[in-house]
Amino acid sequence: LYARVVQRFAKERGPDYPATLLHQAEWADVLSCLGEQDRALMLASDADARARDSLSERHLVRGDTTLALGLVLFRGGSDRDIAQAVALLEESLSVREEALPGGHWRIGEAAHALGRALARTAATEAAHAQLENAVKILEAALGPDHPETREARASLTALSFESGANSGGS
Repeated sequence: LYARVVQRFAKERGPDYPATLLHQAEWADVLSCLGEQDRALMLASDADARARDSLSERHLVRGDTTLALGLVLFRGGSDRDIAQAVALLEESLSVREEALPGGHWRIGEAAHALGRALARTAATEAAHAQLENAVKILEAALGPDHPETREARASLTALSFESGANSGGS
């Protein structure tokens, strides 16, 4: 389905049209979740590169393509991929904070992604701060029982448990 949507938008509006880039980034994210990492990385990298070439630095869709590429790299799992993911997710969060009203759920989504990536780098305090912020934003914007909120809360709980276990419970 995503392939057809991207192809249709590319044909009708052009390959650099913001909606084309957004749908391609979303397609890459789905493929990454399904374990098709190589294909996802190719699509996300292409969408992000074209967004960087055709959209302003603070364009919301550019933040979205950057988020998708960061998530794909995060799921890749190597130390190098995680370091690249953190930089991209920081950029995406910054764009969303500038482009969207404060407290928007998409800011919480980006903070959650960044917090998870930071946790993988052992930047526990920074990860904890991002995950707490994500939970706060998502609870206010979507409610405490929304799946996105529950996932962010679970990430925060897991980090708190892991950091407590690693510090000897202190």
